[in-house]
Amino acid sequence: MNLNQQLELLSEKMAEHKKLKSEVTSLEKQLQQLSDKLRELENIRQREQADVDKLEKTTLTSIYYWLVGQKEDVLYRERADVQAAALKCEAARREIEDVEREIALRRKKLSDLSGCEYQYNELLRQKRAQMNDPEVERLENSANHYRQQQKEMREAVSAGRSALHTAENILDSLKSADGFATWDLLGGGMIADMAKHSRLNEAQRQIELLQRQLRQFKTELCDVDFKQDVQLDVDGFLYVADFIFDGLIADWMVKDRIGRARQQVENTRWQIEKMIARLQEMEREAARQEDYARMQLDERIQRG
Repeated sequence: MNLNQQLELLSEKMAEHKKLKSEVTSLEKQLQQLSDKLRELENIRQREQADVDKLEKTTLTSIYYWLVGQKEDVLYRERADVQAAALKCEAARREIEDVEREIALRRKKLSDLSGCEYQYNELLRQKRAQMNDPEVERLENSANHYRQQQKEMREAVSAGRSALHTAENILDSLKSADGFATWDLLGGGMIADMAKHSRLNEAQRQIELLQRQLRQFKTELCDVDFKQDVQLDVDGFLYVADFIFDGLIADWMVKDRIGRARQQVENTRWQIEKMIARLQEMEREAARQEDYARMQLDERIQRG
């Protein structure tokens, strides 16, 4: 491997090192936010459990509901609230585990890349001594910069496409659930109710996946100079995730919430599509800039 090839390889490693450090910072911030969210959800779950414990014991509240013949109904609803809160806590824990794994993976890669900047500077010093032409260094750095930009944009586009595919699956599930909810309102009975909840459960699983993919997409974008008015709303999906957990609601409310969830997923899909289109445009421009810098570099070396 000649000197130019070594410099190009080390330049890529330096860019990767910088990108990984930025990603770790972004992921650590996300981890803190998720940890705060989990503590809040745990507090809610504990309060809901305390309400159940009070009803199960002989207290003035439980006696009152027993006297008016509502104790079992109230206890059923309170236990369902505990179960919903527990499910939310479990979903938050899974998100935390995912982010912790991503941080550990990037820290391992950072360790493997340590020292690349020192090696690059040493080789660059050798090349400058040989060429004695600062313009060569500038053009090479420029070309490598645009090449690395293309790589980062391709990675971001790949993450965006994964999230886009999941968003489309969620919309399919919600559309189907909406149809069965309408049938249920018109007297579809047990079959319509079971089908509706089956589609909602599938949407819930896909929503959890999309939350993770959106965080990954957001992480990939942290090193891209992405000048867009649209913002990637990850935390906004908390509403979409929550509404399915809250199962003890009237059928007309289910249909209304499905409609609002579909609207939010549609909006997020639009955001992702717009970002992907912009990233692809930026990647094409970076490729043009790299080609131009390398053409100038070749001409400079040939003249030297």
